Amino acid sequence: MHVKFYQKMKVPDHPELIQNETIVLNETTYPILGLKILHGELTNPKLTGFNWTLVSFTEWELLIQLSFEHMSYISSRSSYPDSIKLTIYGF
Repeated sequence: MHVKFYQKMKVPDHPELIQNETIVLNETTYPILGLKILHGELTNPKLTGFNWTLVSFTEWELLIQLSFEHMSYISSRSSYPDSIKLTIYGF
């Protein structure tokens, strides 16, 4: 997944560590990078598990490798496509 930023981002000293790090905001703990599949209407959520690895993080872009447990169940070309929501906390 390739994400381009429209404003300059602050890159942490060790961006590879943010894959497993959390941040506390208003007494609630969040992952620094939150990735979530937004399921299409016909998708079985039990078949859309995935893992991710941070490949690179620069001031202007982020590259993440996604590995799906059942890739054939991820739909992008149907009337009800799946999508991914990326949330960056604390930057």
